[in-house]
Amino acid sequence: MAEEEKEPVAAPPPTGGSSSSLAAQLGIEDVRVEIVADYLLRNYKLKPDRWVKFYNNPENRVVDKHVAEPMITSLWPQVVTDHVQQQITNLKTRVDIVSSKTKGQTLLRVPDGFEDFEYQGELAFGRKLDLQDLHRLEAMIVMWSNEIKDVLEYHCADPILEGKNPTPQVELKYWRDRAKDLDHIYQQLIDKHVKQMVKFLKAKNSVYYVGFKQLYSKVVESLLEANDNLMYLKALSAAMDSVEAVDFEDCGKHMGPLMHTVGLVWAHSKHYNTPERITVLLQMLCNFVIGMVDNFLRPDEMFKGDIAETIPAVKVAENVMSQFRKAFDTTRAGLPKLYKNGQEPVPWTFEPDLVFSRFTKVHERLKTAFYLMDTYVNFMKLEKVELGGIKGNMLGEQVIDIFQEFDEAFKLFTDSKYNPLDPSDPGFLQNFHRFNRIMTDFDRRLATIVVKGYYDCTGLESIYKLIDMMGPLLERQLIMEDFDDKYPEVVTMMHKELDTCFELYDEQMAYKKETGKMRVHKNMPPMAGAMIWAREVYSRVNVYMEQFNRIEHPVKKTEEYKHVFTRFEDLKHLLAQNDLVYYNNWLSSVDENCNFYMAQPLLIEDKTTKLLEVNFHPKLMAVLREMKYLKLRNKEVIPEVPEAVFAKRELLFKYYANMKLMSELYNRLITDALDVEKPMMAPALERINKQLQGALTNKTWSMDDIWGYIAESLAMVQDLTKRVRETKDNIERIRGIMAALAVTPLFERKEKQDNLLGLTDRTETVKRRNADIVASGVEIHELMEANAALYDANVKSPEWMAYVNYLDGIVEAGFVSVIGCSIRYLLDNTNPDKTVGPLFEIILELHESQARKMTFIPDIEPGSQEGFWALLDSLVVDIEAQASFIHRLKSGEAVTYQTLLETNEELIEMRHALTDSVEQATSEVVQYKEALNTYSGLWVEDRQENMQLFLLYNHKPTAEEISLAGEAGIPENPPTLAQFKAMIELYEKLYEEIEQLQAIQVFNKWLRVDARAFKQGLLSVVKKWSLMFKQHLIDRVTGGLDDLQDFITSTSKGLAKDPVEGDYIGLVNVMGLLNAVRDRQAETDVMFEPLKQTIDMLKTCGVDMSEKVYNQLEMDVDCKKLSKEIRGLDKDMRSWDLFLGLESALKNMITSLRAVGELQNSAIRDRHWKELMDATKVTFTMDENTNLKDLLQLELHRFEEDVHGIVDKAVKETSMEKTLKEFGITWANLEFVHSQHKRTSITLINAEEDVIETLEDNQAGF
Repeated sequence: MAEEEKEPVAAPPPTGGSSSSLAAQLGIEDVRVEIVADYLLRNYKLKPDRWVKFYNNPENRVVDKHVAEPMITSLWPQVVTDHVQQQITNLKTRVDIVSSKTKGQTLLRVPDGFEDFEYQGELAFGRKLDLQDLHRLEAMIVMWSNEIKDVLEYHCADPILEGKNPTPQVELKYWRDRAKDLDHIYQQLIDKHVKQMVKFLKAKNSVYYVGFKQLYSKVVESLLEANDNLMYLKALSAAMDSVEAVDFEDCGKHMGPLMHTVGLVWAHSKHYNTPERITVLLQMLCNFVIGMVDNFLRPDEMFKGDIAETIPAVKVAENVMSQFRKAFDTTRAGLPKLYKNGQEPVPWTFEPDLVFSRFTKVHERLKTAFYLMDTYVNFMKLEKVELGGIKGNMLGEQVIDIFQEFDEAFKLFTDSKYNPLDPSDPGFLQNFHRFNRIMTDFDRRLATIVVKGYYDCTGLESIYKLIDMMGPLLERQLIMEDFDDKYPEVVTMMHKELDTCFELYDEQMAYKKETGKMRVHKNMPPMAGAMIWAREVYSRVNVYMEQFNRIEHPVKKTEEYKHVFTRFEDLKHLLAQNDLVYYNNWLSSVDENCNFYMAQPLLIEDKTTKLLEVNFHPKLMAVLREMKYLKLRNKEVIPEVPEAVFAKRELLFKYYANMKLMSELYNRLITDALDVEKPMMAPALERINKQLQGALTNKTWSMDDIWGYIAESLAMVQDLTKRVRETKDNIERIRGIMAALAVTPLFERKEKQDNLLGLTDRTETVKRRNADIVASGVEIHELMEANAALYDANVKSPEWMAYVNYLDGIVEAGFVSVIGCSIRYLLDNTNPDKTVGPLFEIILELHESQARKMTFIPDIEPGSQEGFWALLDSLVVDIEAQASFIHRLKSGEAVTYQTLLETNEELIEMRHALTDSVEQATSEVVQYKEALNTYSGLWVEDRQENMQLFLLYNHKPTAEEISLAGEAGIPENPPTLAQFKAMIELYEKLYEEIEQLQAIQVFNKWLRVDARAFKQGLLSVVKKWSLMFKQHLIDRVTGGLDDLQDFITSTSKGLAKDPVEGDYIGLVNVMGLLNAVRDRQAETDVMFEPLKQTIDMLKTCGVDMSEKVYNQLEMDVDCKKLSKEIRGLDKDMRSWDLFLGLESALKNMITSLRAVGELQNSAIRDRHWKELMDATKVTFTMDENTNLKDLLQLELHRFEEDVHGIVDKAVKETSMEKTLKEFGITWANLEFVHSQHKRTSITLINAEEDVIETLEDNQAGF
């Protein structure tokens, strides 16, 4: 046995347990189980907790039942004892074998008692061996043969046959484990005790001796094979490790060495040189490469991310797989070279498909994935395709449609959940075939678009742009079939473009022959212009040649295209020859021009205007520009003279630029100076003219030491220019100060003040403006003093005084604008054609209690000290006073700017125009006031006096009636109820009429009269008149009813006293009360109808009597009284049917009478009676003959809620009808204003302010 295996000992006999047992501490009650547990714990180092876990499983207690149960008695027969012993032995054997298997080793179990077997003749164990001992050893050999047979069988290809995808690492592990197991078997077979057993078999001529020798030979042979295979597989494993150690992008170059190692294994291994073994190894190697591809690409997410970023990785993976397949072919072809020492090469005769079946499927799927991704990337470019031409927009929209549909179709892959590289999953290929069918439609549609786009192109440039935009898409089969024939047409167009270039060349040569020069760009020198023209002609066709050369197409091999190339070379040669001719002509005169013009003075002067000009001749400038172009070309040889001039170009440009700047500044001083400024500049100009004499005479361009002179001259001119510019800036600042004051009028509209002229903070506004003007005046004086310092002027000289007068005029003109701004603002806003709305507001109020007159605030009468005219005059005064807050620029001048402006004709005309506007508006306001005087009687006449006359004569007597009546007086004629109603309706109508009056009136669109207070006061007066008549009737009703109530109360109180016998006075009093009741009866009988009529009339006038009055007139008083009496009966009676029936009838009657009372409302119309019929399901006719009995038959007590809802609805509808009627009256008199749109002349409807206000009031009140 192997050294690492511990020799097991025989189990002790069942002794009922002992204190030395390792299982005793487990608390096992069954002695039989304790024996088994102790054996396992001692011999196999089993942990107690694992035994407990094992034993607690009921399925594992089968041993307890079938093996240990016979141990119950110690009186066993021999047969039983043998059987038990055999069962225990089998158990130990199974346990030992399983334990070895878990360690990857095969245990060759020796029968119990043979562990220390020593064969000594016929003796062993101190006794003579018998036949039974031989049989036990032969059985052992049979058991060993079976176990070793399983080990010797080749199982390396099993994972592949089972559909798994093992790698060479699995093969390596298999042979490593196999070698270890076989070595363990071998060590057991050569054990000294086993040798003794074999010796015993041989001595007994056992047939199993030969079998053991054969078994031994197979084990040795298999062990040698395993060790040999393991050696070669380790070399292959090292090669695989080198592949895995590098980045995946670089592992392709390691595929050759990897496959070369496989070839070496084939050539030198004694056991891997068969097709069966090598194909399994190669299949595993394919799985290894596939695994690396999977790890690198993560196929499950291959289509999930950015395809453009993923496609390079897919290309790398495809390249690695291709290199692996190529390495196989290379190694297969080079196998003979791997055999040494004259060995006969053994080729790989197996079919590659046997090895690469799965690899090829994955590879093809990877190629398919790359195709899909490449297609996706190309189609994604369609989103940015911009087609030109007439049909460009239409075709572009079609392209976008294809792009969007393609993006949606590609979701077959982006939304998928399968592994696209898994050959066992058909989903990817199914989607691919489905996608290809969709792509066929896309390709056909795109081909149509490309062809249409081609024919819509305007020339070669747009055609090449189309080809570039479509790119690889043009190589798709269906698109290529439609577009392929367009390439010859492009070649033809190239010929035409060359024709155009040759025509341009011929025209230019003809012009040159006629004029002696070529047409060049403006301001270009002759030679450089000619060369640039030639370059442009060359570039015109060269760009097309370069673009076509980038296209890979068979048309480039045709004679037609070769002819294009030849003509292009001819054109190139002609243009080069033209450049050479012009260069030679330039050389013939360049030296002379350089020498002559470099010797010229720097400046020349116009004797008439005294203006200066830089004397840098254009020919000299042309030399420098042509030199620059020749330097860029770097083809021609340049002479020394122009080379020397060009070497000074930076210095010459420096001279020229500064002299140019100086001359421009000098000329600007001369031309821009005002007459008042020239005397101020004269001293400085004189010094400058003296300095510039050298530049006009002896300072030339060829001198090297004139920079100091130029810089000094420029500094003098710049200094004067700077000072003059500052004085002009100061003047502009003065103008700007005055202009800023004239931007905003002194008084403006304020949104917070209803967009009227803002006068609530007038004092503060004027104060702030005047403070700004004072500050501006201080700044203006400082600017004038600054100009004096800049000119270094004598402030007492006549020249300076003239300059000050000029500045003073600027300030005066500025004040005209300042004052004109404010007055013009008032003028514009009082002009009906320009104003945006009311500018001023006048309040109209009614004073009834004291003065009893209408009052305007402010008063519109001229001459009023606090009136509207005075307000306007004060505003103009504040505006004109602005001119008094800047002191005159003339020193010692007493006349202010305000005084000067009093005679300004422009401002005078503005004042008169403002006065005219105000007069026109106020006259209309006066007319408005006169119109309102028609209501003056309402607040002038005495109401109580008029009421007394009405009660006497039913009207106010006229003077004629009084005169006719004479001393007898006018006979009294009290008013009837109808006359009361007529008077109430008169004032109600008058109230409605006044309500329709526009409370706010705008005159001339800018003067608003707010008569809301007046209107409210007038309505209040009218309401008082109406209420006076209503109150009289109310008092009449309540007085009559109160008097009747008092009579009933006092009479009932008197009659309640029963006179006793002999009480004559009491009897007389009772008789008197009865007589009073009899006398009052007739009056009372006719009293209620007039009262009811009065109440109904008041109700139509919107007056509801108090609840007390209705209670006094209520019909159900008796019912309620009876109900109260019933409730006062004995409680025992309440269960009687008579009591319940009477109580129910009374309740129904009270409810019905209450409903009838509600239906008496004057708001009830025929439609409401119809609704009541629908609710009660009873049809009746409502007319003057309908009485209470008819209404009670409707059983209204069942429909109290319906009646209440109908009456409430009727009241609300009446209120709405009244409101709508008022709206109709109001809007019938309103008009919209029509105007025309300035641009379209469409008639527009505009609403005046009063219409807007009425609309807002009606909306709020509805």
